Amino acid sequence: DELEFTQISDTLNRIASAVEELDTAVTDELQSDLRAVLQAHQRFSLARTEYVEAGLYRDRAMSENLALLVESRASDERYVVWSHNLHVATGEIEMSIPDRPAATITPLGTVIRSTTDIDYVAIGFSFLDGVPEWGLPPHHDGTLDSALSELDQNLFFIDLNRCRIHAACEWLSQSQAMRAQGGTANLVPLENFNGIVFVRTIDRSRPSDLAQRRFREIGGG
Repeated sequence: DELEFTQISDTLNRIASAVEELDTAVTDELQSDLRAVLQAHQRFSLARTEYVEAGLYRDRAMSENLALLVESRASDERYVVWSHNLHVATGEIEMSIPDRPAATITPLGTVIRSTTDIDYVAIGFSFLDGVPEWGLPPHHDGTLDSALSELDQNLFFIDLNRCRIHAACEWLSQSQAMRAQGGTANLVPLENFNGIVFVRTIDRSRPSDLAQRRFREIGGG
């Protein structure tokens, strides 16, 4: 309830103040972990009443954490950020979710491109059939996913950086619908991704033998 959330917030803020007073060498990792806890608490607090704002806050927090991570490492290191299309994209996206008002979201990728000098490359992902582990509606005509499936290939990559003069490029420069968790995302592919991977049929992820062995070593089932 509201009292419980307020108590949690007060406790986290007191911990944050105490950590700031510790020696810097000791607190870097603690501050990083605590920041993530505070961000998660704020996001879930917003989600109770402000669904759209909670999503916007989440992407701002993700971009902040990514920027801090990159700044703390060697400048020549490279990173892979594995996330949903609606987070890695680099333009504004119009969301349509049943029983909720339409909303415009600003993804992590957009924030990174506009607020940092990180050389960020966004790769989108599309599929036709399969068993995703998250809630996506079934494919239907009129979506980007359905259109890509008409190329009759099981697996391919579209390099959108090289898309210049072609009828398909004109189509990709217009708003297209993509399936998204809970509804439909309307976006311009050329403005949101550097490339798109298409896999005709997907299946749920499965842990590798190594992952399962390590899980058992730490007491997992």
